[in-house]
Order: sequence, then structure tokens, then C-alpha cells
Amino acid sequence: MRRNGRKEVTMIRFKGVATDGGFIFGASVFIRNIENNWKKETAFKATTYADGVMEIAIDYTESISRVAELISGMFSRISNFANLNSVILNYRNIRLHVKNTTGRKNIICMLMKAMEIPGYKDSYNDVSVDTQICQKSLPLKNPDRLNIGYEIYANYFHFDEILEGQKSLWFRNACTRKSMIIASLKDGIVTVDCKASNITISDFIRDLSKFFAPYSNFYGVKAIVAELYESYFKIWKHFEELRMEPT
Repeated sequence: MRRNGRKEVTMIRFKGVATDGGFIFGASVFIRNIENNWKKETAFKATTYADGVMEIAIDYTESISRVAELISGMFSRISNFANLNSVILNYRNIRLHVKNTTGRKNIICMLMKAMEIPGYKDSYNDVSVDTQICQKSLPLKNPDRLNIGYEIYANYFHFDEILEGQKSLWFRNACTRKSMIIASLKDGIVTVDCKASNITISDFIRDLSKFFAPYSNFYGVKAIVAELYESYFKIWKHFEELRMEPT
């Protein structure tokens, strides 16, 4: 099935970071049929990402048809995941590699075939996926109470798209209009792609501090790897402070 011929369109919303460092997204699927309506949002966890390939986990309570619609719709030309090359799906103890040319019906067949294996039938396959995020929506101190709404708004990043050429994840802050470009995700460590050649180190560190602000939906990452002026740095969260170490 051609990507522009898909009936399903999945739009992705970034919700936050889980305790294990995975990125939690909400996926809304639009079915272009007689009803022409959006189905309820489904949460999934992105555990790794690099070079257009994303590994995700979806809770066992979601139906097979729902999962197939969601994955197929990611590859639609008008989805904000359109430039994804493939998805590695973890679902009910099944691990499938789904390419961007695979249609919904084929995904269903792949899942059903995997479930017919005797070893699968004899195992416990009710695999739950924790989609709770680390962002603190309540103030840490009483003086913060008046500013909590602004703090959340100022530190909230929306997911825009996967860039076509470099395959990086593009996030944007609605308050500051600044962008955050993430090249990869693995084991709770994100690699940030810095494209601004004239940015100062202090500005760069200030932007990266968004990952460690308790009100940010980036809050929860374990570390950041970044390149600045041809030098690589790894920044760790340590008692709510930033510590930068060359790698």
C-alpha cells in the first residue's frame, strides 16, 4: 500500500518522559471512511530511536486492530511521523519490525501469525506498559504556586515532526518558540542536535536545562549527549543540578 493511499492517519502528541527514560506519546488515529472521525487517543512508549527507526511498546489492553491502525497511520504522508522509516513494535510479548511500506492488514496478519505459535499460547502475554510521566504538575514549594501555570507553559515542548533528511525528532516550545532537535534516544539518554552555529555555551546550557526542569515534559531523561563547537559533552541530572562532563 502506498503511503499516500492509507486510510489511517496517525497524529502524535508528546506527553512526557517515563521513569525509565522512555518518551510517552499520545496517538490519535483518523480513519478516512464513511464516519470520518478521530478515534480516542492511545498512549505508547518510545524506548529507542535513531536514524528513522523507533522502537515502541504498546499496552496489551489495546486491540490488535487498534495497534495496526496506529502503526499504519504513522506512515501516512500527512502524519507528523511521516518520515519514519520503520517501527519495532513490542506488544503482548511480540516483537515485530514493521516497515513504512507495510499496510494495516499485513500488520494484523503478522500479529495473528505470531500469536499462533504454540510457545506464545502457553506463555503469559498480558504485558503492561507504564505510561506515567515524571513531570511534576504540582508546585515543589508554596511560593511556586502562583507561577505553576506559567512554569508548565514555558517548559512544555510540542512534537512537530520527524525531519525528512536527517531523521531527527523536532520539538518546539510554544512560549519561547525555540526548537529542540533530538537525534537519538536510548536507555533514557538523548542525543541533542545543535544546529545554531552562533549559539554561546551559556545559551546552549540554558536551553538544555529544560530537560531537568520539574515542570517540563522533558523532565525524566537520564542524561543528554550534545555536540557544540566540535566537542562532545554529556550532561547528567544530579540532585536537580547540571553537571557537564566531556566524553
